[in-house]
Parts: sequence; structure tokens; C-alpha cells
Amino acid sequence: EEVELSSLPTILGRGNEAGILRLNRRVSGKHARFSLEHGRYTVTDWQSTNGTYVNNHRLPPFQPQTIVQGDRLRFGEEEAVFLL
Repeated sequence: EEVELSSLPTILGRGNEAGILRLNRRVSGKHARFSLEHGRYTVTDWQSTNGTYVNNHRLPPFQPQTIVQGDRLRFGEEEAVFLL
């Protein structure tokens, strides 16, 4: 499944505020936030229960991480590859 980040910032999660809705139980209501900041795409963990990972490194909550083409992202058990 391909998901386009057409409206940024946007939340990934199970909750009503999610622009990217995931129904997996291991994904939090507000799991992560995608943004475009100063020409760079970022992902930020929103203190999710099961973590947000970029290239197998767990992100600390509320600290934006720049993501680039080919980065592997994981939200709970869901995995994705970031493509521009």
C-alpha cells in the first residue's frame, strides 16, 4: 500500500485525528507525526506505546528525525519505506 504525504503536517495513528489511519492494535491513537520543516521531511514519535523506529533506531518522543529516500520506518509492527 502506498500512502502519499500530500497534507503536512499529518498524524499517523488509530485515532480520529489521524490523517494516516492505521487500524493495527500496536499503533497508538496518535503514534507519529510527519512534517516538512525547512525543506526536510521529518517524523516525530508522539510518545507511542510501541515506538517509532527509523532504520531500526527507536526515536525519543517529541524529537523530530529527518527522513530521506529509502529510510525504513516502523510503527509498532507496521513497516514502511520512505519514498519521495
